[in-house]
Amino acid sequence: MGFFLRSTNLFADWSLNCKMVKVADALGYSGILITDHYMFGPDDPANINLEAWLALTWLASVTKRLRIGTMVTPITLRPPTILAKMISTLDNLSNGRVIVGVGAGWVEPEFRVYSSWEPARARVRKVEEALKLMLRLWTDTKVTFHGNYYRIADAILEPKPIQKPHPPLLFGGAGERMITLAGMYADMFFPMSACSTTRYRAIRRKVIEAAKEVGREDCISFVYDLQEHAGLQSYSTSKWIDTVNFARRLGATHFTVSFAFSEDPLKTMKQFASEVVAKHI
Repeated sequence: MGFFLRSTNLFADWSLNCKMVKVADALGYSGILITDHYMFGPDDPANINLEAWLALTWLASVTKRLRIGTMVTPITLRPPTILAKMISTLDNLSNGRVIVGVGAGWVEPEFRVYSSWEPARARVRKVEEALKLMLRLWTDTKVTFHGNYYRIADAILEPKPIQKPHPPLLFGGAGERMITLAGMYADMFFPMSACSTTRYRAIRRKVIEAAKEVGREDCISFVYDLQEHAGLQSYSTSKWIDTVNFARRLGATHFTVSFAFSEDPLKTMKQFASEVVAKHI
């Protein structure tokens, strides 16, 4: 069971992220998961952001225990060979603390500028092919790969990630094909869109069914966003605990939480650690 801080790669949040991870590292939180976007619409204030994997490298340098990852990376936004190298490097520099968020991407302007935009079905096919390539780069000595979208010959990626066979994959999404891919590859799964209890149960069931087909039904854990479902506008220990217990009954073992609602996020995360995290780890 783990509690993860959920934040963004927005430049405006960076100072707070730096403070929060140092505190969280000592308080029993499992990690921090940040968004991974370069831009949204042409005039969106969220365009002012940091490169997520570079930012995570800095966060790793000021923590010792906290896991670090994305919620989630649009896998095909970057060339998968480069992304695999970046992740392997960070896993080594952090002494094996990386979590790899896996998504198909949804921001069309971002892809048109930094990559190439494809219809949803093609994006998911590219994600699957990119994952196959990345997994081979993280495990094989030398890789030759001829896919429909990516082709390489005699590729060497060293050093390999510290985590074996590779850093854990955190899938996000609710589309049918991404659910199937999660069953095949995910270590953790998080339904990205806000969903009802009924929808959460249905998605979880479909992921497990897909995993059973490849003998992985016991390999996937499920994530639940406490803030989204608790609907808190002020701090309530009893409400937090009730939500954690409810999520556990749904089958969740990992939880994300944001303290953006709080006037004093550091104070609130300390209180949450002592009153909620400490009672459930």
